[in-house]
Amino acid sequence: MTPFGDLTLILTVRGPSPSSLHWLKELSKNDLLRNVRLVIAHHPDADPIVSQLRVQVPAATFAELPSDEGPDDSPTADAYAQVFADITTRYAALTEPGKNENDPIGDLHRELVGSRARVESTGLKMEETCLLYTKHDRSTPTRAYIRYVQAQGETVAPLTDYLGYLALMAGSHSLEGVDAVYTASAIDLQARVSIGKFNSSSPPPWSYRLAIGDRRGPTHAEARATMTERISNQGVRRWENVNARVPLVDIPDGNHVITVSLDTTYPELQVSRPLRPRPGALACARTFVVGGEESPQQTRYLIHAIRRAPQTWITIQHGVGKKARQRWYRALLRKDLRTILRDRAAGIRMRSARLTRLVTAPFMRRQQIWLIGERADTAQDNGYHLFRHLRTEHPRRQVYYVMDKTSPHHSRIRDLGNVVQHSSLRHQFLMLHANVLANAYSVKHMIPRQWSPTAYTRHLAWRVGAARVYLKHGVNVSANSVKRGTGGYDLYLSVNPMESAALRESSGYDRQIAETGMPRYDALEPGPQTRTVLFMPTWRRYLVPKLFSGMDEAQVPFEGSTYETFLRSFLGSPRLHEILERYDYRLQFLPHYNLRDILSSFPLTSARTLLADTDQTSFQELIRGCDAFVTDHSSVHFDVAYLGTPIIYTHFDAKEYAEGHASVSWFEHVRDGFGPVVYTLDETLDALEELLARDCAPDPFYTARVDAAFTYRDHSNCQRVVRVVEDLLRRSAVNP
Repeated sequence: MTPFGDLTLILTVRGPSPSSLHWLKELSKNDLLRNVRLVIAHHPDADPIVSQLRVQVPAATFAELPSDEGPDDSPTADAYAQVFADITTRYAALTEPGKNENDPIGDLHRELVGSRARVESTGLKMEETCLLYTKHDRSTPTRAYIRYVQAQGETVAPLTDYLGYLALMAGSHSLEGVDAVYTASAIDLQARVSIGKFNSSSPPPWSYRLAIGDRRGPTHAEARATMTERISNQGVRRWENVNARVPLVDIPDGNHVITVSLDTTYPELQVSRPLRPRPGALACARTFVVGGEESPQQTRYLIHAIRRAPQTWITIQHGVGKKARQRWYRALLRKDLRTILRDRAAGIRMRSARLTRLVTAPFMRRQQIWLIGERADTAQDNGYHLFRHLRTEHPRRQVYYVMDKTSPHHSRIRDLGNVVQHSSLRHQFLMLHANVLANAYSVKHMIPRQWSPTAYTRHLAWRVGAARVYLKHGVNVSANSVKRGTGGYDLYLSVNPMESAALRESSGYDRQIAETGMPRYDALEPGPQTRTVLFMPTWRRYLVPKLFSGMDEAQVPFEGSTYETFLRSFLGSPRLHEILERYDYRLQFLPHYNLRDILSSFPLTSARTLLADTDQTSFQELIRGCDAFVTDHSSVHFDVAYLGTPIIYTHFDAKEYAEGHASVSWFEHVRDGFGPVVYTLDETLDALEELLARDCAPDPFYTARVDAAFTYRDHSNCQRVVRVVEDLLRRSAVNP
């Protein structure tokens, strides 16, 4: 008699691979499991082999899964919930055919024995079927089970703890960020525990603990975590953020891992899971000293990665004075040598970079290097303006601008000096010793082309320890799209309290946000009237390949899209040309950078419509030189409003933009915008005609909104940015 006569096994079949048939054949040979009740949950892709499965296991129950998981209330989760509702045995387990398993059925049996023992030791008794955890559990069916059980009524311990255990075991766990608590020997950890699209309007009935301990040994320090909502790019709130302050004072010197575990009194459910380091957590890592300068409990720590290990490692050392600094230097030296001599996962370029840095570091120790940039081929945004300020006001600083010297923009920055060819040997060398990396788009644009961005983040960035400054290229009206775990910036500029509050709510950044204004605002001075309308639509992420991913096709074809149709209709409109002619204006069309290659070939059928070229005329000059601004959603409208120029917003594809590109925004054009919002071609032309008829005179209603939209409206933005960067460098230690 099988010891699992009270078990239903749910086998998920995702495709037509014969591995499912082989797996079932092996199951039939196992004396302990071959008589279990079997449910085969199959996706539509598996339809070609479903008939064979029915022949092989005629006693099995078949459940069809939908092809699309859908949003939070997903059809797939609902289908699994129905499977659980139909099960009558005491236990159920989820599994899938695995790859490269020598004894898949034997391994499954051993997992089930251990899982059932864990449940029984807690004294858990359920009216519903109890799901036993196996290593093949996936987030979607596990999420469906948790939601199904909670829907049956109020849950109490130990059931709540067991559901939390399932969520922890089947979910993904990542470290999003670490903050030094300078006045105490402690760190604030930001983590994320996610099981996919499981969503709740209230906190889950379980909680977690974050800890630091040996990889396979004791826990040295831990703290109960608070859970908060994580806001997705689409504005969906999920209880996934896990935050805790963990003391370092009692942790022994050495290398340790950061883990998450369930906060429970049941020892059987106290299983620790390592936190995988997110790129942002590694990118901004460096040596930090906490405990205060005069404290006898000074502690150095460094967040880092080791080879291909999925854990987040933290190296800790206690002590003060010269001997402590020397011990720390030796610890870092050992890390360098291990990487250089033995770490094949780092690759030859990163190993060579670590060696070069190690050899040259003694000669660079007293130098402070700032690298500034934008995209490799541009010098027109906040990077350019900050660099110009530093070169003119602080000419002795070691400040360099990184860009391609073949770029048409190079001529406008060349005379400032200290321009470094992107990806040159000099660029690579400076990246090894940089104290500050400041970029208007993403620091990824500053990584030499010879280096893999992933390898750089995992094996080099935390060893260099440069402060990362996001200068931005516009106001973040969709702050939900910003995530600390992705960017890992030490400073993130903002322009007003509303933007700052929105970023703090959803991004994971807090003390990193500096409300300075943007450097390019310093050059915003209204020019003489030029009788020019600037038309500047933003891009659509679904019309271009995904940035930095290697994807070479758009999700939606550009030709025939609503976006293309409107632009062609507007630019080629006879009425537009008649309006421009009647009021003696011209219109400049400035395509977004991400769509420039496509839009630059658009036919312009009137002498009064021109294609703007930022290679010939700087972006700033185009903005200063327009008398009216027409856009859809470009954040440049803040720059234009800063100048007092009238604005028209044309939301010609409002539904498509909201569903395919936009994120929930703290700034709504109808409620907060600096001009009228229109939705059709005719309405756009009506609004433009009305504006030109009054010779682009500002509307007092919108002028009042502009006055309230900026914390600073002066020419000291660059000074404020430099000051906050200097403060950052003073309060954070730098790797020796």
